[in-house]
Amino acid sequence: MMEIGPFPLTLFKPEPKEEDIEPLTYTIYKIESTETDKVYIGYTSREDWNEFFEKNYEYYNDYLNGDRHHEAIYQMLEQKNLTLHVLERLTDMKEVKMVKKYWIEQYPTSKLCTRLPKNPDLFCIYKISSPSTDKVYIGKSTSGLKGRIPGHLRDSNDCTSRILVDNYDDCEVMIIEQCFKDEKTLSHRENYLIRAHYPYAVNKVNGGKPLRKAIDLDKLETTYVV
Repeated sequence: MMEIGPFPLTLFKPEPKEEDIEPLTYTIYKIESTETDKVYIGYTSREDWNEFFEKNYEYYNDYLNGDRHHEAIYQMLEQKNLTLHVLERLTDMKEVKMVKKYWIEQYPTSKLCTRLPKNPDLFCIYKISSPSTDKVYIGKSTSGLKGRIPGHLRDSNDCTSRILVDNYDDCEVMIIEQCFKDEKTLSHRENYLIRAHYPYAVNKVNGGKPLRKAIDLDKLETTYVV
């Protein structure tokens, strides 16, 4: 029996095969409860299950504050008498989503823990700034400020917002745009506003590449769906 934070569970792990000598990168797993018919299918690249659940427990407070990103797994972890089964191990990330989908399809939709539909009323773009510097961080949220900002304050936060929150005690957060109808428009506006704040934005864009130059704002569509 493992007990990490509020999540006690029993772990069932297949015996390793001879060909499994080398550590495998991705593990597809199932969490279920003896007191409900709900199941959760997920995958992780972590080899240490204690580390895996400690990390999920760290995000749990964000979930309680409204962050919907990990909602499906917490629906499951809040159940009692949980068991975790290792289903498959994979080395190719390209196969992971396909195999995960296969396992999900083995269960009726009514049994699966899934994230609830996102509420567009909470979609927003926000700015983190400080009176002590010209630097700013531009971010987006699908769960409002209450659901997103705690993630910037965690010690494990690897976001470039740390440039501000770790060095300035007078940081402020404000919503600069909201009322979007879809995530595509939200992402478009986030990228637009990051570049519009060049050279003061500390964000990285385009797959983690540093923001190197401003764009010609007159050449971009500046309207957004309201």
